Amino acid sequence: MKRSLIIIGLVLSPVLIHAQEQMSKSELSKYVMQKSQEITQNWREGKIQEAVTVLETLYAIPNMRELDWAWRSTLYNLACGYSLLGNKEKALSFLADAVQAGYSDYEQILKDSDLDPLRSEARFDAILKPLKMSHYRWDSPSFASTYRDDLADNEKIAGLSKVWSETKYGFVYFDRVPGLDWDSLYVACLPEVRKTKSTLEYYRLLQKMCAQLHDGHTGINVPNELFLRLYARPPIQTRLIGNRVLIVSVLSDSLKKSGIHPGLEILRVDGIPVREYAAANVAPYINPSTKQAELTEAFEFYLLCGARGKAVELELADQTGKTFKRVLNLTYTRIQSYARPFEFRFLEDNIGYVALNTFGDRAVVAGFDSLFSSIEKSRALILDLRENTGGNSDNGYLILGYLTDRPFEIIQGKTRSYESFARAMQQTQKWVDRPSVTLPANGSRFYQKPVLLLISSRTASAAEDFCSTFNHMKRGKTVGETTAGSTGQPLFYTLPGGGSGFVCTSRALSPDGEEFVGVGLQPDIAVTPSVADIRAGRDVVLQSALKELKTRSKR
Repeated sequence: MKRSLIIIGLVLSPVLIHAQEQMSKSELSKYVMQKSQEITQNWREGKIQEAVTVLETLYAIPNMRELDWAWRSTLYNLACGYSLLGNKEKALSFLADAVQAGYSDYEQILKDSDLDPLRSEARFDAILKPLKMSHYRWDSPSFASTYRDDLADNEKIAGLSKVWSETKYGFVYFDRVPGLDWDSLYVACLPEVRKTKSTLEYYRLLQKMCAQLHDGHTGINVPNELFLRLYARPPIQTRLIGNRVLIVSVLSDSLKKSGIHPGLEILRVDGIPVREYAAANVAPYINPSTKQAELTEAFEFYLLCGARGKAVELELADQTGKTFKRVLNLTYTRIQSYARPFEFRFLEDNIGYVALNTFGDRAVVAGFDSLFSSIEKSRALILDLRENTGGNSDNGYLILGYLTDRPFEIIQGKTRSYESFARAMQQTQKWVDRPSVTLPANGSRFYQKPVLLLISSRTASAAEDFCSTFNHMKRGKTVGETTAGSTGQPLFYTLPGGGSGFVCTSRALSPDGEEFVGVGLQPDIAVTPSVADIRAGRDVVLQSALKELKTRSKR
């Protein structure tokens, strides 16, 4: 079942509109969103017949075709439903209708297990044939070669050309890099690609090329075979605090016993001053959208990354200024260091604390829902998104549905529209608006007490979509540091050797039309930890949030 076109997962209050009546487009959009949640709930519980019944209700709406995205999704999901129910004839008919209506996710059809009962049918291949041809015009298997330690020159050139073309026609932020001539950079990279002696060198070159676009949602993913040769690190977490690089957490008991602890300052890495080391070994390969994101990626996520099994020598200084050296093995393989996707506990004065550490895991929504009866007993709530670098925005919107009793608008955007005829007629490029969608509140569960949101430069992507929507809802204040300033819808494409590229195709805007990509979302209450705070183990951002809630209660 294709799920990415609809918002899912809420328990609904009764809907008062009759599906068979003609509705306005606005009414229809809200109704479809509500019914989509009901469909997904049934699907998740294995109630396929019930889900199909609701889908048939949507299918019967006279002007349903006005919402082309919802119409295609309804047809496709009906195909999936009838396939699972054993009615192959209906399933194939709805699948054909979905393709005819513009459904084009060929890869989704190939991997969707709901459609497995149809794959032996001759009609199935006939339905997919035009879709397959269209898909391969953009993502031909000619580019998808298997990994080898050194790819052939022709493969490397083909991959470079794919990066160039997908970015040229899809990237939405060329105005943010006015000094970059993308075509000239492509030409300059051609001889450099030929000089590479390994697939590793080749992918690093592609990363350096995309880094010049300065966009967190445009870049290169290396093949799986190269990941542990590039992104293993010691089991510590580092951070730039002021102008100094500190260890802020230690993730290994053996390292703790050896004297490695939070608050130690890193002076040198392999004999090189730490900032020089980051400038030479990290900065050329990362693709941040803002200065704060650049510092986070360079000094926290990727500073000490390298090949698993190797080691780095750190020159460290303690609180007294005493220096010493330690050799740390690169054994840790996670870029982020949060323990669990979702955390909940009570703080002083019956204040609830919820850490939403990722939106890439549906467990955050399940966790919030399962503990809501405890959460609603708190007198105020602190939501912590400081470690949340993104994931699926739908997961964040589902949680926002618990914080209101009325419909709310989510982020909007726009994307480039390329028309060869318009170009031939010397017309300027057009943009297609992606208006904000209004989502319903949870309905059955509403947390109506004060809420504060903790943010940092690590708060990015889907977490920023959450934050921007939260701000627009005027649900509470944000506390901490400016967010990463990077979100949007990436288009993924295959590259030779098993890697992939991605390019940002949607220019994201807040619900009220403000741009925050390339800037970041500013906190209402700005709080930045100091070196002394880290060494004392003080969470000054959380303390400031508690202080704000106490002050509010006295008003």
